[in-house]
Amino acid sequence: MPNPIFQDIAQCLRNQFDKVSLAELGQVQLMDRCDTKCFFHVNQLPKLLSDLSPYYNVLEIADLHCLQYDSLYFDTPDFALYHHHHNHHSNRYKIRFRQYVESNRLTFFEVKQKSNKGRTLKKRVRCVDIIDQLPGEGTPLLQNTSIANFRLQPMLRIGYKRITLVNKDFTERATIDLHLTFDSNNIHTELPRIAIIEVKQDHIDRRSPMMQTLHQHKIYAGSISKYCVGMLFCYPQLKANNFKKTMLRIERLQHLPLISA
Repeated sequence: MPNPIFQDIAQCLRNQFDKVSLAELGQVQLMDRCDTKCFFHVNQLPKLLSDLSPYYNVLEIADLHCLQYDSLYFDTPDFALYHHHHNHHSNRYKIRFRQYVESNRLTFFEVKQKSNKGRTLKKRVRCVDIIDQLPGEGTPLLQNTSIANFRLQPMLRIGYKRITLVNKDFTERATIDLHLTFDSNNIHTELPRIAIIEVKQDHIDRRSPMMQTLHQHKIYAGSISKYCVGMLFCYPQLKANNFKKTMLRIERLQHLPLISA
């Protein structure tokens, strides 16, 4: 039986938010954007969502508002892409398949770049399914990049449930990821108490209702990468100095009990 706090979250999404379809959400894809990330304990989420409901719509597919995502990430045998992120490399990349399970298992191969100007750029092509090699139709996305000649192999599987919010003007999106799971190297890890929110804007606007409400709830911006966190759980030998504070905070949050209001 689900913990009552997740029932509270579901009830809030169902009863307090106006709904938006996938087609309507397409108005605000933000493939070239600025991102603000935060992570916090799920105990804070029901009240946060309630306070956001007057200003945002929630994506609904088949009467569902918390949707399953499945991703397979690629890296080199010596973890070059992970190390680029750890070492704050400019123009770093993430290479992955992403599958939207409830949307008829819609699948894309994606190249996600963090530019030296702090913007997130994403390119993708549609694929039939997740496979354990780079798809032929996806390799053009790697041309003219600094990793075009890297030998990439599947490295980490990540699953999670995602809530997607969009503001009433369709200029800003936010995603909230829950129930994270990481699988690789014969290791399976779950983070049932962590919520990760990512605010996606054309330019950082700290006056938006999302940013203001996060601040009111004492949820502050902080760097976190699901890929890097999962890699550290599944490959504990990796260098982790620059992620030590993040991992320690995740460990503290994971030990707090789930408490429903």
